[in-house]
Amino acid sequence: MESAWQGIRQEGVSDSLVIKMRAMKVVLKECNRDSFGNVDSKYHEIVDEIEELDARFNEGELGSNELKHKLELYSKLWVISRLWEAVWRKKSRVLWLVEGDRNTNFFYRQERMRMV
Repeated sequence: MESAWQGIRQEGVSDSLVIKMRAMKVVLKECNRDSFGNVDSKYHEIVDEIEELDARFNEGELGSNELKHKLELYSKLWVISRLWEAVWRKKSRVLWLVEGDRNTNFFYRQERMRMV
Protein backbone atom coordinates (compact mmCIF):
# COMPACT_ATOMS: atom_id res chain seq x y z
CA MET A 1 0.00 0.00 0.00
CA GLU A 2 2.78 2.39 0.88
CA SER A 3 4.53 1.81 -2.41
CA ALA A 4 1.26 2.43 -4.27
CA TRP A 5 0.75 5.67 -2.33
CA GLN A 6 4.28 6.83 -3.07
CA GLY A 7 3.96 5.85 -6.72
CA ILE A 8 1.03 8.18 -7.35
CA ARG A 9 2.47 11.44 -8.63
CA GLN A 10 0.32 14.44 -9.49
CA GLU A 11 1.09 18.10 -10.07
CA GLY A 12 -0.67 20.81 -8.07
CA VAL A 13 -0.95 21.42 -4.39
CA SER A 14 -4.66 21.69 -3.65
CA ASP A 15 -5.92 18.70 -5.63
CA SER A 16 -3.03 16.32 -5.04
CA LEU A 17 -4.54 14.70 -1.94
CA VAL A 18 -7.92 14.23 -3.59
CA ILE A 19 -6.35 12.72 -6.69
CA LYS A 20 -4.12 10.44 -4.60
CA MET A 21 -7.10 9.28 -2.53
CA ARG A 22 -9.10 8.45 -5.67
CA ALA A 23 -6.17 6.51 -7.13
CA MET A 24 -5.64 4.73 -3.82
CA LYS A 25 -9.31 3.70 -3.76
CA VAL A 26 -8.78 1.81 -7.02
CA VAL A 27 -5.66 0.11 -5.63
CA LEU A 28 -7.50 -0.91 -2.43
CA LYS A 29 -10.43 -2.35 -4.38
CA GLU A 30 -8.05 -4.46 -6.47
CA CYS A 31 -6.24 -5.63 -3.34
CA ASN A 32 -9.54 -6.55 -1.67
CA ARG A 33 -10.69 -8.48 -4.73
CA ASP A 34 -7.37 -10.34 -4.94
CA SER A 35 -7.17 -11.12 -1.22
CA PHE A 36 -10.77 -11.98 -0.40
CA GLY A 37 -12.65 -12.21 -3.66
CA ASN A 38 -16.38 -12.74 -3.57
CA VAL A 39 -17.05 -14.29 -0.17
CA ASP A 40 -20.51 -15.57 -1.13
CA SER A 41 -19.33 -17.43 -4.20
CA LYS A 42 -16.37 -18.95 -2.33
CA TYR A 43 -18.72 -20.07 0.45
CA HIS A 44 -21.08 -21.78 -2.00
CA GLU A 45 -18.19 -23.42 -3.88
CA ILE A 46 -16.85 -24.94 -0.65
CA VAL A 47 -20.31 -26.09 0.48
CA ASP A 48 -20.89 -27.75 -2.91
CA GLU A 49 -17.53 -29.52 -2.71
CA ILE A 50 -18.26 -30.71 0.84
CA GLU A 51 -21.65 -32.04 -0.27
CA GLU A 52 -19.98 -33.90 -3.13
CA LEU A 53 -17.48 -35.46 -0.72
CA ASP A 54 -20.33 -36.40 1.65
CA ALA A 55 -22.14 -38.15 -1.17
CA ARG A 56 -18.98 -40.08 -2.07
CA PHE A 57 -18.49 -40.94 1.62
CA ASN A 58 -22.03 -42.36 1.84
CA GLU A 59 -21.27 -44.54 -1.17
CA GLY A 60 -18.04 -45.75 0.45
CA GLU A 61 -15.75 -44.29 -2.19
CA LEU A 62 -13.86 -41.82 0.00
CA GLY A 63 -10.19 -42.40 0.77
CA SER A 64 -7.99 -40.97 3.49
CA ASN A 65 -6.73 -38.14 1.25
CA GLU A 66 -10.29 -37.05 0.55
CA LEU A 67 -11.07 -37.11 4.27
CA LYS A 68 -8.12 -34.82 4.92
CA HIS A 69 -9.29 -32.58 2.09
CA LYS A 70 -12.77 -32.51 3.63
CA LEU A 71 -11.32 -31.37 6.96
CA GLU A 72 -9.39 -28.63 5.16
CA LEU A 73 -12.59 -27.56 3.45
CA TYR A 74 -14.39 -27.33 6.79
CA SER A 75 -11.63 -25.12 8.18
CA LYS A 76 -11.80 -22.90 5.06
CA LEU A 77 -15.57 -22.79 5.43
CA TRP A 78 -15.22 -21.62 9.02
CA VAL A 79 -12.80 -18.84 8.01
CA ILE A 80 -15.03 -17.71 5.14
CA SER A 81 -18.12 -17.73 7.35
CA ARG A 82 -16.28 -15.47 9.82
CA LEU A 83 -15.37 -13.13 6.93
CA TRP A 84 -18.98 -13.16 5.78
CA GLU A 85 -20.17 -12.23 9.28
CA ALA A 86 -17.63 -9.42 9.47
CA VAL A 87 -18.71 -8.05 6.10
CA TRP A 88 -22.37 -8.01 7.10
CA ARG A 89 -21.59 -6.52 10.50
CA LYS A 90 -19.75 -3.66 8.80
CA LYS A 91 -22.51 -3.20 6.23
CA SER A 92 -25.13 -3.00 8.96
CA ARG A 93 -23.08 -0.39 10.82
CA VAL A 94 -22.73 1.69 7.68
CA LEU A 95 -26.45 1.38 6.99
CA TRP A 96 -27.24 2.45 10.54
CA LEU A 97 -24.94 5.45 10.24
CA VAL A 98 -26.45 6.49 6.91
CA GLU A 99 -30.12 5.91 7.71
CA GLY A 100 -30.01 6.30 11.46
CA ASP A 101 -32.05 4.50 14.01
CA ARG A 102 -35.70 4.29 12.99
CA ASN A 103 -36.75 4.91 16.59
CA THR A 104 -34.84 8.19 16.87
CA ASN A 105 -37.74 10.31 15.62
CA PHE A 106 -40.11 8.52 17.96
CA PHE A 107 -37.94 9.16 21.00
CA TYR A 108 -37.41 12.82 20.10
CA ARG A 109 -41.18 13.28 19.73
CA GLN A 110 -41.80 11.60 23.08
CA GLU A 111 -39.23 13.82 24.78
CA ARG A 112 -40.71 16.98 23.23
CA MET A 113 -44.17 15.96 24.37
CA ARG A 114 -42.92 15.38 27.91
CA MET A 115 -41.30 18.81 28.02
CA VAL A 116 -44.55 20.54 27.02
